[in-house]
Amino acid sequence: MVKYTESSEKIKKEKGKIEETFNVKIEFEEGVGIAKIKAKSSADPLAEIKAKEAITAINAGIGMETALKLKSDDFSIASVDVEELVGRKKKDVERQIARIIGRKGKVKNYIAEATETEIVVKERTVFIIGKPENVEAAKDAIEMLASGSKHASVYRMLEKIKSMERERRALLWK
Repeated sequence: MVKYTESSEKIKKEKGKIEETFNVKIEFEEGVGIAKIKAKSSADPLAEIKAKEAITAINAGIGMETALKLKSDDFSIASVDVEELVGRKKKDVERQIARIIGRKGKVKNYIAEATETEIVVKERTVFIIGKPENVEAAKDAIEMLASGSKHASVYRMLEKIKSMERERRALLWK
């Protein structure tokens, strides 16, 4: 089972596409915001988990096409609950979310670009989707910022990761 917001008509509207992509059956429990997911007999053993992740991604505001990529083992999703890192004080959570987003989304977009991920902030939670190693790098950057690290330190870490990735790609072409 996965919770979804009642206002998430997109999930209901795209139910057929999700069922077809993941080879599952989805039933919605009206009024309680729960979707039951059951794998069809010929489905991938992880189909239910992958479909649940896709619904979670869509519910968070990640685009349908990107969420459907979670069918592949080459894509994963992670979330960072900022409240868990900084405590329950609303002002502390808001301040750290603001640091993660940055002015006009600059910081969030830089992290997403540097790690080749898609990042969505919903309330106190940051969702990251992409290739597993990239998701992990983005998650580390977000956790560093939420824990109070300076932006410059996070940018240096991300630049190091980008540099190592460029070197790895260059070696593949040799």
